[in-house]
Amino acid sequence: MAMDAKTGAVLWESQIDDVKKGYSGTVAPLIAKNLVIVGPAGAEFGVRGFIDAFDANTGKRVWRFWTVAGPDEPGGDTWRADAYQRGGGSIWVPGTYDPELNLVYFGTGNPGPDLDGGVRPGDNLYTCSIVALDADTGKLKWHYQMTPHDVHDWDAISDPVLIDVNQDGKKVKAVVQANRNGFLYALDRANGKLLYAKPYTQVDWADGVAANGRPNLVSGKEPSEQGTLTCPGMGGGHNWQATTYSPQTGLYYFTNTEGCAIYYKTSQEYHEGVQYQASTTTTANGEPNTGSVIAADPNTGAVKWRFATASPPTSGLLATGGGLVFAGDREGYFIAFDAKTGNVLWKFQTGGQRLGATRELYIRRQTVYRRRRRRFDDCLRPAGRSLSLEGSQRPGMTLSDRSRQLRPTRSCAPPRNHSTAWFARAAAVRSQDAVS
Repeated sequence: MAMDAKTGAVLWESQIDDVKKGYSGTVAPLIAKNLVIVGPAGAEFGVRGFIDAFDANTGKRVWRFWTVAGPDEPGGDTWRADAYQRGGGSIWVPGTYDPELNLVYFGTGNPGPDLDGGVRPGDNLYTCSIVALDADTGKLKWHYQMTPHDVHDWDAISDPVLIDVNQDGKKVKAVVQANRNGFLYALDRANGKLLYAKPYTQVDWADGVAANGRPNLVSGKEPSEQGTLTCPGMGGGHNWQATTYSPQTGLYYFTNTEGCAIYYKTSQEYHEGVQYQASTTTTANGEPNTGSVIAADPNTGAVKWRFATASPPTSGLLATGGGLVFAGDREGYFIAFDAKTGNVLWKFQTGGQRLGATRELYIRRQTVYRRRRRRFDDCLRPAGRSLSLEGSQRPGMTLSDRSRQLRPTRSCAPPRNHSTAWFARAAAVRSQDAVS
């Protein structure tokens, strides 16, 4: 949908596909020249993924690239019979654009069904890959598949970041991705050649990546009916959360889920619009996973520092010119790191879990929530009770959880102006948060 920025009037609206088939739209559009480029989610529902480009002025579709190759297309021989029609390969994180090469880069999702690879033998191109497309035509320039024939739901959807790296004393225009399969990749973004693949978390399904770009598989790590312990877990190491790069420090920053999972496999018939995953996972030994924030050298893939978190990450990251990296966690903390060393400079308890869709929204949402909380504090406080109602400060609670618990006990109106007394009360709220 295109809207007039001044009036909000809808200028054009183009359907991507039918939600009844299992398609959905989670990706922010990528703008390249006069094109609006998007792709649908829905691999867990057995859709066939694609990337579409629309004319920014008219909304007319200009080109389509199928992320799951058909029988008469290059890569079509990596699917059996009609399995490609339910092959997944969805797009649910924005790609990126290199105007000098005139290429757009997208990471693609898992094949379908996720955990039962028996119904789709082969590499299943172009799932779990980075694809580089000509921005004008949508023609495939190159592809690199991180996880051929994926059976662990390790999408390659993490944001592809364009960084110029140093290789043997020469500058190489690279695209870098922290993949869900536990490896950090750097590729030559002109031709897709592998520069390196380095593990950044616990990995036991592959013993490194060969020079030809294919992982050296460890046998016995596929999902099974009785369950197979494999590292990393289904959410991967790094997942969809926004990563960031600092030209100042020369480091690439991303979040990571630490832990393994037990992967199960079952047979499942396909029904249009119904989830098509063929089983699930459980955590290893019933132990909850933890998380971390990682800083890596994009020239080598070496981890420079790592900050452990109590829970798997949910927020994106933001590096600044002031030498900071901002992050959030499930326990509600907004954290500022020294970008070079990883030392925590300060942290602030927001009162809600961080779900970092975008960095700007992350900060603005918390600002709005904070203002509302202070403004209606007296309204939410029952007579004779403290501000923190029973359970209202539980770690990991979302804003909707808190809103259901903090019910007004009497009617009151928000202040019409920010008086000295109002700011004094807000300061008291902040002090109580610091203690709790």
